[in-house]
Amino acid sequence: MEVKLRPLVYGVVAGVIVWLAAFFLAGFVLYLTGASDFFVVAAVKVIIALSAFAAGYVAGKMCNTKRFLWGLGAGLIMFLLTMILGTFIGENGGIAADEVINLILFSVFSLVGGMLS
Repeated sequence: MEVKLRPLVYGVVAGVIVWLAAFFLAGFVLYLTGASDFFVVAAVKVIIALSAFAAGYVAGKMCNTKRFLWGLGAGLIMFLLTMILGTFIGENGGIAADEVINLILFSVFSLVGGMLS
């Protein structure tokens, strides 16, 4: 199996675009409404699911075979990007339960996106 970088790159770029747009929109809405911490955490999880799905869908759509694997690859690259960003922004250096939940969300939704492409 040869590694195709183009679908992975396009998938990650699509996921990041969805991620940034959704975070901007959610941040604006949450700022206007003054939502509680529960809604902020829920919004982050929904945005992660949407962006992972978009990354998996685009990566899977560009491949003819094993679409779910390419979708999973795009989702895992996005997870690594968020982990790198989190180490620079966050306060703790260890892996918390929230990162494990995010990994599961990225994996599942990018797989589903790749399969449905």
